[in-house]
Amino acid sequence: MFAPHSIRFLAWLGGALALVAMGCSNKIPTYPVRGKVVYKDGQPFHGGGGLTIWFESTQAPYHRSSSPVDENGEFELSFIQAGSGAPEGEHRIRFDPGDQHMQPSAEIALAKKMPPRYLEFRTSGLKKSIHKGDNSFVIEVERPTTK
Repeated sequence: MFAPHSIRFLAWLGGALALVAMGCSNKIPTYPVRGKVVYKDGQPFHGGGGLTIWFESTQAPYHRSSSPVDENGEFELSFIQAGSGAPEGEHRIRFDPGDQHMQPSAEIALAKKMPPRYLEFRTSGLKKSIHKGDNSFVIEVERPTTK
């Protein structure tokens, strides 16, 4: 009925489809994360203007979650879907001033709100751990130095 090479092909195809199905079912679990950005002196940080907060896991494959920071300094992280949070584990944090093509002076505007070290994961010094349960954070940043 079936030639031997057809049976091998069907077996190979069935195995490949099983692997794909297993890969698709391994959804990365995420946990809701929300918070507020404030200055270290306790004064409110006013976001807005395209400011985005980024969380990046410190373990490979270094998943990233992000959120706009609103005018009140509040955020709610998204990973793939809006409001889905972030994967479990330790994350480093940085800020992004917005689309550089739309706002060429975005970094200058952000520098008026916080030191430029917060633009990079490696220099921000900000870390938080995501876990099952409450992930409500207050992220404290320094004010920019005035010269």
